Amino acid sequence: MEASISREEGCDEKMRVYKKIKHPEKKNICVDFDNVVHQMKYYKYGEFFEPVFGAREALIKLKGKYRIVIFTSRASDPREKMKITEWLNKNYIPFNEITNIKVPATRYIDDRAIQFHTWDDTLKQLGYGI
Repeated sequence: MEASISREEGCDEKMRVYKKIKHPEKKNICVDFDNVVHQMKYYKYGEFFEPVFGAREALIKLKGKYRIVIFTSRASDPREKMKITEWLNKNYIPFNEITNIKVPATRYIDDRAIQFHTWDDTLKQLGYGI
């Protein structure tokens, strides 16, 4: 039997996470899971590989100053979120929350991000000659 979440339950979950994370004692830092913490060779449901070199040590340092929010689209599936939790704990990687919701944060660490300055700069980074 597959677990399913209704639209209303999904909205309730987003509000629960948002309220919990909105005003923490420490500032949030959102860290992408795949290829930032977890070295993803390929995606197959429930399959995990080794941590990215240095991830554990970096997150241990960050934990002293920030509330670590692991940000991943995989967390939209409760079963996958549980497997990520187990993997992080097994690999002694500190975290405070796992979510697929973009929460307020001081910084977002992501392997696929483009830091925005201006649209001209952004388009150049995406390969559009301006």
